[in-house]
Formats: sequence, C-alpha cells, structure tokens
Amino acid sequence: MLKLIANDAISGLDFTSSQAISTNTPSSTVATMCQLHVTLAALDGTGGFFEVTISIGGVMLQPTPTPIDFAATATAAFDVGPFTVPANKAVVISLKSPNAGDSADVTGNAYLYDVSATDIVSISGDSGAADNLESMYDGTGYVHDSAPASRDQIAALSGGVTISATAGSREFLSTGDTDDETLTYAVTASHDGAFYEVADSGAGVGIDFYLEFDIGEGAPVDFHIDCHYEEGGAPFNNNSLAIRAYNWNTTTYETVETLEHNTSVEVHDIGLNVTHASNAGKVRIAFTQASQEASSAIKIDHCTIGYVTGGLTANDVRDAILDDATRFSGADVGSAAVGSAPTID
Repeated sequence: MLKLIANDAISGLDFTSSQAISTNTPSSTVATMCQLHVTLAALDGTGGFFEVTISIGGVMLQPTPTPIDFAATATAAFDVGPFTVPANKAVVISLKSPNAGDSADVTGNAYLYDVSATDIVSISGDSGAADNLESMYDGTGYVHDSAPASRDQIAALSGGVTISATAGSREFLSTGDTDDETLTYAVTASHDGAFYEVADSGAGVGIDFYLEFDIGEGAPVDFHIDCHYEEGGAPFNNNSLAIRAYNWNTTTYETVETLEHNTSVEVHDIGLNVTHASNAGKVRIAFTQASQEASSAIKIDHCTIGYVTGGLTANDVRDAILDDATRFSGADVGSAAVGSAPTID
C-alpha cells in the first residue's frame, strides 16, 4: 500500500508557462522512492503534449522535459515516477500546457506518494502487531504472557545473561604518550556512526591505551567491537594494531586480535574468560600499535563486554573449574595452570 506524503491543491496557475504543482521534501533522514499522481479539471479541452519537469535538490531529473500526450478532454489524470529522492532533498514537479486556454481556470490535485513504505497493517492484517513490534525496538517494550523478553527482564533473572557493559574510562598506557583524541570513549556506547578516534600524534611510542569496563559480579565471555585501524600513509599494511585483554591472574596483557589497515568498519567478536576480570569486576581492553607511525588511528564506533551473571564472581567460576583437577588434568584455563587458584585482584 502506498503512503501519502503530500496532497497539493492546484488552482489559479497559468500553465502556458511551466508551473510548480508539487514541492516537498519527502524525508529529512532517509532516501525515499516517490511517485506523483495528478488529477486536472477545467482544461480547455484541446489536448496535446504537456511537459513535465522534475527537480531534485536543485538538479533536473533527465530526460527533461518529459512529454505527456493528453487527449482532447477537459479532465485528465497522469502519473510521474517512480523516482528516488535522497534524504533532506526537495523535489519540485512542474507542468506546462501547450494550450493558450489553460491560463487560469485549471484546478486539480497533486498527490505525492512514498512507494517504498511498508503498510503498518500488513503484519497479519493487524496494526496492533506492528505497534507492538515497534515498541520492542524503540525501547518502550510491552507486557504480555507470550511476548518476547526484553534485555532488562533477562538481566533480572537469577543466573541470567546480562547483554553488555559499555566502556567506563580510558587511560593511556605509555608515559609521555601524546596521542590525539577525537570525541571521547563515551560515544562507543552507541552504534550510531559517531567514532571515538585515537590518532598517533607522531610523539611518544604511538597508540597505546586501554578502555576499562565494569561488569560487577559477572564473568566476561565476549568483547564486541565495530572499528577500523588506518595507517598514516603509504605503503599500507606495513603496520598493525593489537587488541589486548588484561589477564588479572598473570598481570599481563594478552593479544586477542590484530588489526591491519582498513578504511572500512570491521566487526569483531572476541572470546574472553574469567581471568580477564578482576574481583572488583573490571575488564581492561588495550589498543597497542606495533610501531610508531604519525597520523595512524584507531576509530571505534561501538564496543561492549558481554558477560554472564547470577551472583558468581570471576574467582568463583575460575575456582569451580580449577578445583576439578582430574577432569582438566594437563589443561590450562586462561593462563592459570590447573590445580592452582591464585586470587584475581
């Protein structure tokens, strides 16, 4: 089903010269596929080739003008399109008559439709279902015995899963490092195209900092990040940046992923374990460049720590695993040898 954007009345226009019959900006945020339907009355009845022109954001859509052959009648209707209108662009549709009699008395309407729209009633013919679906995605939520569980409901369950934790602080690791920042780490909480950027200023040792996350009494399982690392200049792929997780057991950083030069966003889901969280619930993820290179940068759109909860601390989970020396004989859990249970501070 079509979605009506605008209904513009036509009256008192002299169509012996080109006249705008529809001027609208379909959407300020997204591109729109549009179609125009026009009805006319009180034409002089001569007919002939009328001319239609379309301007989108001040640029004429080709071919222009587009001729439409009218029959010898006082009423007419025609369609224009479909055509694409980019976000926040105005579309102006104009009409010109070949007849001197179409100078003032013509009336009608110009209906601009969004032909890319989805009918809200199309979900099982029930607008309520569509409204409920919207509520689940806009953060409102809705309550029903058989409704899908929301994130906060899942997190409230004993032994449930807390979806994610966002960065709570940022610290530079290397003394004297003077890397340049664009925006702050706080923007990484949202997946919205706003990038937290740390660039190599050419001084110090290059990019070397960490983000710290607070997961409370949880056990980390995953580090999710949408980012990309760009080298400062050609030749590219001559440097790299390591993503490192701090092991609170061995008090060292462990490389868990390596990024190469890329101008497009990459999505990484990196596994973590209980040694990557302190007893206080802190998880540190460091970003360290292999070698100093001016103007290189790590650009982060979104990053989170996924973790499980249920009243167990990282030490509780680790101890439960390490105590079963028979089952895990000869294996390593993170960097802690089986049978040992050092305290994670």
